[in-house]
Amino acid sequence: MGAGLPAPTFDLTACQLAAPRTPRSPAAPHAPAPAPAPAPAPAPAPAPAPANSAWQTPSAGQIPGNALR
Repeated sequence: MGAGLPAPTFDLTACQLAAPRTPRSPAAPHAPAPAPAPAPAPAPAPAPAPANSAWQTPSAGQIPGNALR
């Protein structure tokens, strides 16, 4: 800033109150909705587990197939 010049001050409240308020028109055109994003490619199927994989246990909430018989 130049020497001897006061810093500019802005009274935003007075500016906002002095501005005319114009209501929005109900018939105002709206922007079209964006196109939906394409679906992601499906994940590849996991490799099949070995036939005698006793170390694999069902996760929480799953019941082995022969537990209900």
